[in-house]
Amino acid sequence: MFEIEQMFKKENSYYETFTEKKVTEFGVLYYNVDNPLSHDSNHAQILNIHDNPGDAVRNIKSFYNNIGITPRIFHSFVDNELEILKPVLEEDGFWIEIFKSTFFYYPVDRIPSPEPETDIRRITEISEDIIQLIHSQDDGDWTINVLKYQVRRENFHLLGLYQSTKCIAIASVNVMEGYSRVDDVLTHKKYRGYYSGTNLIKYLVNYHHEVSDNYLYLWAVNPIAVRMYRNSGFEELPVEKPFWAAYIENT
Repeated sequence: MFEIEQMFKKENSYYETFTEKKVTEFGVLYYNVDNPLSHDSNHAQILNIHDNPGDAVRNIKSFYNNIGITPRIFHSFVDNELEILKPVLEEDGFWIEIFKSTFFYYPVDRIPSPEPETDIRRITEISEDIIQLIHSQDDGDWTINVLKYQVRRENFHLLGLYQSTKCIAIASVNVMEGYSRVDDVLTHKKYRGYYSGTNLIKYLVNYHHEVSDNYLYLWAVNPIAVRMYRNSGFEELPVEKPFWAAYIENT
């Protein structure tokens, strides 16, 4: 049975692959001063929300200010965390953003659909055409910098769909203990509308089926992406606790 709380605990180890980590009495701080604009690379999680949450928020704010990075706090799936933290966060100048994400997982007993006949390869270095692809999506260098850390890892699989020698779409799967996270699903702006993303995701599901028996999961916001994942065999999983982030603007 897919358990989102267990998945979240495993996902924290994902952040550690491209950040430094500081453990405190109230939670954990992830940071990477070489990639300051990456939210995943620079955020805190408050795991102990009942013991002086105001001190925790102020310590987080001070830590990131001292290293020149925007203070940012992510949800941690602790019960009633947003209700408890919201007044403290707002008092300290944080904006709170709640994400309306659709959460998907791929059942481990489902037989993947046949692989499409496409040229898809595993990527082991971030070449110029991949950089151009990411920039065509208005995605910044923070994504590129994270991928440069990730592609060195054996358990991180970055797949690219190629047209001749040019990479026109990418998607990644990070294999952890029991759970695998799909991310970095991007298609070059000039090649949208040709089912490149759908073909790549269908291939990725088959690829993952060969390398791991984990649950495969992801979340999506864009309605087109949501439809693509549904059509690729992913199932929606209701999430009762909100996905949220708090940050301070113009720090």
